[in-house]
Amino acid sequence: MQASNLIKRSLYHTMLENRRDDLRKTIMSIGQEPDVERIRIFDKTGRISFSDDPNEAGQTVDMKAEQCYVCHAKEPALTAPPTKKLTRIVKSKQGHRQLGLINPIINERDCYTAECHAHPEDKKILGVLDVKIVPQTGR
Repeated sequence: MQASNLIKRSLYHTMLENRRDDLRKTIMSIGQEPDVERIRIFDKTGRISFSDDPNEAGQTVDMKAEQCYVCHAKEPALTAPPTKKLTRIVKSKQGHRQLGLINPIINERDCYTAECHAHPEDKKILGVLDVKIVPQTGR
């Protein structure tokens, strides 16, 4: 979980200032790291807002997909999923293990009071950072 927290903190001001092109470039750059298989930001509806794979941006995933299921197994969706449920081990299309890290993007005071793209204060979760990495023993 530390890896996704570090990524989220590094994107914080870029998201807060709505610098979408910088956010896209940073995600693309992080996605080029050797152990990073995929990095994406989903909005609350399951739409991929940003991805290290430019072909994914704008697509919507099924809310029962493994990265959404933790919060959306039942409706209404959880706003504070248990921390232990935010990590998962999955198999890639190539058959190797991946560690999936889900990190909710919380609507903090700085965001809902921002001049550029403020969200309503009552909206608790703005989206999710989803990172898939290859554990050192995973390949």
